[in-house]
Amino acid sequence: GSLRPVWNPFYLPLALAVVWTAAQYALGLSVDRYQTRAEMLKWLALWLLFALACQCFTDQSIRRNFRTALVWLGFALCAFGLAQYFSAGDTMYWSIPLPEGKAFGPFVNRNHFATLMELIVPAALLLALRPSEQRLIYVVVYGLMAGAVIVGGSRVGVLLVALETIVVLIVMGAASRRSRGSGRPAHAWLPLAGLAAAAVLVFAVAGSQKVLDRFEA
Repeated sequence: GSLRPVWNPFYLPLALAVVWTAAQYALGLSVDRYQTRAEMLKWLALWLLFALACQCFTDQSIRRNFRTALVWLGFALCAFGLAQYFSAGDTMYWSIPLPEGKAFGPFVNRNHFATLMELIVPAALLLALRPSEQRLIYVVVYGLMAGAVIVGGSRVGVLLVALETIVVLIVMGAASRRSRGSGRPAHAWLPLAGLAAAAVLVFAVAGSQKVLDRFEA
């Protein structure tokens, strides 16, 4: 069948950013017109990318495959980042010296790495909670992601990953209670409790003292 344009309310704030920067550039209100034009083009590109994603992800199979691929990309980045961090954290790709900081995978800034993980962790959690034969695999994937963020020492990253974990577990727990009311067995909440315990264990093992020192500093 023919494709229909997909409407999303987030089109408006992104479009506003494009219009605002374009108006500053056109009316000469910017201190640096070259930089303003670059920002205008950046926001326009982001708006087009968002519109394209909304159009593509109307297909459920595309969304499912993309989500799974994104989770495994995060797993690969975490494994690579941890290997590099503990073997040669003061170099990039074990060959390029860094003047300051410690690289984590392809990221020089650990906060940038944590930001990417914040986007992927909820998808990994949902896959870990979904009844399937691969549930245990995704529990391990989630644990590696959470552990990598803790080892990286990003304070905001640790807080947001913890908050995302709590929110997902609460929402899934509420859904499980509703299912029990409709006849689902009472032990359906056990995966939630197990994953919550695993999250606490990962925090304790991966470097809770280092994170606490970072917050104290």
